[in-house]
Amino acid sequence: MKIRSIALTLLASAAALTSVASEKKTEAFNVNFVVGSTQLLPSFSNNREVLQSLDEFLREAQNSGEYRVVDITYCGYASPEGPTALNDRLSKGRCRSLANYVETRAQFPDATITEGAQMDIWPEVVRRLQELNYPKTQEVIDILNDDSREWDRNNPYAARVQKLRRLDKGRVWKYINTNVLMPMRNATVTFVTVEKVEPSPVVIEQPEKPFIEEPVEVVTEEIVEEVVQEEKEWRPHLYLKTNAVAWAMLISNAAVEWEFHPHWSVTAPIYYSGVNYFTSKIKFRTLAFQPEIRYWFRNNNDDGFFVGAHFSVAKYNFAINGKYRFQDHHAKYPALGGGLSVGYRIPISKDHRWKLEFTAGGGYYHLWTDYFLNENNGPKIYKKKKNQFLVDNVGVTFMYMFDLNRGGK
Repeated sequence: MKIRSIALTLLASAAALTSVASEKKTEAFNVNFVVGSTQLLPSFSNNREVLQSLDEFLREAQNSGEYRVVDITYCGYASPEGPTALNDRLSKGRCRSLANYVETRAQFPDATITEGAQMDIWPEVVRRLQELNYPKTQEVIDILNDDSREWDRNNPYAARVQKLRRLDKGRVWKYINTNVLMPMRNATVTFVTVEKVEPSPVVIEQPEKPFIEEPVEVVTEEIVEEVVQEEKEWRPHLYLKTNAVAWAMLISNAAVEWEFHPHWSVTAPIYYSGVNYFTSKIKFRTLAFQPEIRYWFRNNNDDGFFVGAHFSVAKYNFAINGKYRFQDHHAKYPALGGGLSVGYRIPISKDHRWKLEFTAGGGYYHLWTDYFLNENNGPKIYKKKKNQFLVDNVGVTFMYMFDLNRGGK
């Protein structure tokens, strides 16, 4: 009985020691990011408070003799509405940003360090909406489950997101963005993992050196060099266009526009008319070419306002039922000039491929004009050179968009 009692006592003591040695404490810190960015900003959201707590933990974990960090896990997240490739870059970039922050302040050579990123989190969006008891949750689920068309393989949820943005005049998307998506743009570091270590009874104690801790301030500079500038993946587009205002004046026309940068495009319209307005005394015959470069005030592939600078060359022969008919000198010296324009473009189809553009502009031109009496075979009266400002661009333009890096669709 005595031996059994001693054995039980030893087992109990071993169990107690094992429990003490394996005691763990888990600490997690979560920081938020601006949409489309991997830059860790202490001033954004509640990051300053989180980083202060993280700094305190790092000092304690590194300097304490009672604890050692045995495992560190970093995880980055991105809200799911963007293209898959972009979300992958954002998630990994945010994960690395937080890891850089920790590594500049503390080193844990014995710790197991893991970095990861969470993708495909639309189910998490639905779960959070359900937790919030949002009344439009079922409509959101119906749109996310819609597979009635062939989705963009690079961003399978792009068309679904467009539907969500339009649902209930944008109120549903505003709610989702504020209450669900914004909290998903973050990164987390988890110290799973602070293990308590019992001092060995055979260790000879050494006098400790005094430790003077200097105050550590939260760094307010930019922590990470890499910043993903766009929320959505940009793609070059080509547009085929025609101006309805010119057609109303019996001027046939066509144009192409190439978007070669998220904020820049070039367009090249050509106009031609060789007919009278039902009488020889009223006409606007022309052959004109007006290339233009444009700057767009927008984000990525969105439509909106633009300004442009153009050059123009135009042959002309016109009359407005007055005394004279006006024609470029000897039909060999077209009007030359250029100017500025401003416009606005909006989508008019569900898939945003058909668009409508409104444009107005003017420019400064050099004109060498022959003046004829406005009658059949009327004689030339005189010629005149002059420079003047003219309205040279009024458009209500319909267009179709081709996606250049997907074979035109």
